[in-house]
Amino acid sequence: MPAADPPEAALRQMVLKLPEPPQRTNLLSSAVVERLIEPWQRFVRVVVELKTSSASGATAVPQTPETIAPYVFEEADDILRMLQTPLPDQSAVLSDTWQQYVVLETLAPRLLWHLASSSYEMLHLMEGITARVFHIDQGWQTGVLRLVALLEVQFAGASQPIDLATYQTPQFLVRPAVVQSDDCELCQQAIDAEQLLQTLTQQAQRSTTIRIWLDGIAAAGLAPGQTWQAGSVRLSLEWEFVAATEDAVVDWVLNTDSLLTPTHAVMLDLPAVTEPAAPLKPMLRFTDTDWLSRYTAAIDRQQWHQLLPELPALWVLQGRATAAEAVPLLVEQASEAIDLMHSWTESSDGDFAQAIEIDRLRHRWLWRLSSSSYEIMQFLGGVAVRLLQPHTPWQTGTLRLRVGLDIKTPEFDWNLDLAIGQPRAASFSVTDDAIVCSRQSEWCRQPNSIAELLSQVRQQLDQSALVQQLLQGTSVDVLMSDCQWHAGAMQLSLEFEFVRDVLLQGRSNERETI
Repeated sequence: MPAADPPEAALRQMVLKLPEPPQRTNLLSSAVVERLIEPWQRFVRVVVELKTSSASGATAVPQTPETIAPYVFEEADDILRMLQTPLPDQSAVLSDTWQQYVVLETLAPRLLWHLASSSYEMLHLMEGITARVFHIDQGWQTGVLRLVALLEVQFAGASQPIDLATYQTPQFLVRPAVVQSDDCELCQQAIDAEQLLQTLTQQAQRSTTIRIWLDGIAAAGLAPGQTWQAGSVRLSLEWEFVAATEDAVVDWVLNTDSLLTPTHAVMLDLPAVTEPAAPLKPMLRFTDTDWLSRYTAAIDRQQWHQLLPELPALWVLQGRATAAEAVPLLVEQASEAIDLMHSWTESSDGDFAQAIEIDRLRHRWLWRLSSSSYEIMQFLGGVAVRLLQPHTPWQTGTLRLRVGLDIKTPEFDWNLDLAIGQPRAASFSVTDDAIVCSRQSEWCRQPNSIAELLSQVRQQLDQSALVQQLLQGTSVDVLMSDCQWHAGAMQLSLEFEFVRDVLLQGRSNERETI
């Protein structure tokens, strides 16, 4: 008799039958938001100017929505016209996670991507950080704190929470508790764990897809060896905390995959680099003011794209208010939005007027790249593929999109692998005419060339003005190990690398015998 599948395997293979997708939500569609950004920015600039003039005494206009409204009627009218556009069918927005039948192991990574794309801090916490936790009866403990995405599956009166990243039962953080970490901007100051969880849940709701799963969905489920059962599924966020004993942390690392760190990075003992070593804490200072202006404008646009769906006045006003009653409400909402934008320090890459550590930038730039699409996130972390290059047989292994940060000065030429934070070591590059196929990626389920795959990546990234600025590059000053600033240039580069399974298995076996 064949052995029964382990519980983890059974959970991965569960099939969910979902109802028809909701046709409308209270959130604005991405298409409407995209059209709203420019008129909204113009509107906000005028509101800020009027409020500033009133505060300084330069004008008699008082700082109330009703008295400011007549002065922003033209700008507000542009916004209201955009809001008259009917919402599209939400099934198009939800198509990557909403099908009539979906297998949990294919649904889970897409839900994780939608969560991670909502903010950099969300991704950072989902991958786990070193943190301190305080309980009244235990005092402070140091360990690994991880944000867990739970899919609560409830069938036949029984509820089972599934950790979408590990399919294991997490070591839930006992609350009430206070958390603090130097590695996360949201909790550099000690904060109540429940309060931080609420903040992250609000961030997650920026995604239309995640908002619907957080609300819960009626569904039927079929697990291997069982019958169809009616019930419901709901996404939620929780904390896992593993105290810093050596065995516990090692076990946690072995059982928790990173969304972006290459799976082979920790397995390969790569040869020593031949290029000059970079400074221990390299720093950049951006010197091209035009580039800086374009880059910060792109960040502002991306932040508004995230924030606008959260402003209730905008979706409340869709086709349901006249200009006279709508404009004061828009002025009030603009004032609140400005305050929210100022508080979103976690969405910023840093103050570019100051010198910034490359390590801070690389994490945030990698998040911006991964947020562009699920497929790009997949390839940044590595995809299992079969690959055929000229003069070689078919090979199996991991194909990864390698993002390099190229920094050059007259004295220094350095290429940093953005994902692992190390200079280029061994070369696993593949030729443009190599053929690749994989069941894990929609981009190469059918045989595809590396050249065409890279073209698809670039086309996807072309949609982000911010990423385009990074790929075009700019002039910088670089702080090197001699503690001197050197004029140079920086630019992101893209290429695919391939690591054969034989090499991975060989290095893994070596480690097991040590």
